[in-house]
Amino acid sequence: MAGWLSIIFFGGCALVAIAQIIDSRPRLIIDDEGILDRTLRVGRIPWSEIQGAYIRTISGNDFICLEVRCPEQYIGEAKGIKQALA
Repeated sequence: MAGWLSIIFFGGCALVAIAQIIDSRPRLIIDDEGILDRTLRVGRIPWSEIQGAYIRTISGNDFICLEVRCPEQYIGEAKGIKQALA
């Protein structure tokens, strides 16, 4: 039983990883209208909502952090672990 569950779980993880590798679309789009982050799937954040930005480094990885006027609007749209990241 545990063997089958492991196969299903890690097989699913492998499928997601392959899909992420194959997907060549940009994850972050910055244009005249605002910022679209496809990773968190919170939609486009218009420039009028962004109050500031800074870079934060966590475990050697750099992240762009945005200060928005109404963070609840964007955090509420994210689900699960993505909500914690937002």
